[in-house]
Amino acid sequence: MVEEIMLKSEKRDKLTKGQLKTKRKEGKIPAIIYGENQPSLTLFVEEKKFQKILHTSLGENVIINLEVEQENPKTVMIKEIQRNPLNDNLIHIDFQQISLTKKIELTVPLQVIGEAVGVKSGGILEQHLWELKIRCLPTKIPQSITVDVNNLELGKSISVRDLTVPKGVDILQNLEQVVVSVVSPPAVPE
Repeated sequence: MVEEIMLKSEKRDKLTKGQLKTKRKEGKIPAIIYGENQPSLTLFVEEKKFQKILHTSLGENVIINLEVEQENPKTVMIKEIQRNPLNDNLIHIDFQQISLTKKIELTVPLQVIGEAVGVKSGGILEQHLWELKIRCLPTKIPQSITVDVNNLELGKSISVRDLTVPKGVDILQNLEQVVVSVVSPPAVPE
């Protein structure tokens, strides 16, 4: 089940680069909400509180009830985060307003569990896919999709079609794409 988190924000007017830089130093990150059939809304959120949200179990796939001054809270998800490439500081956040009754597209991490039979007999486990593109209701977003490799033998692989996803989750990737495989170790020259 998805966590829903409250986050306060304040509306912002158009500011100069210098004014935005000053606001960032004060711990306020510029953000925007994009909504379907409504104008976008510019605002600021507190950096420390937003960073805590990123460290929840769902990371960027968390549902946020964004409190906006003099308006009803907006149900949003993180669409994009811009960071400074030199120091990784937050520069800007894009939020997408969502409906809890309408399916959305997103990527979730794949979590490999177990020790493959093929690895126990000398093979090497190779992971080819780290995320899975899915479509589901926001309230049904899985934290991750588990890939159990316990029965995976040498020379065999697990494809996207072999994955078990929760009810209500649609896979949007090529079903033939290989997720993990067990290969023979490279031959050692004599």
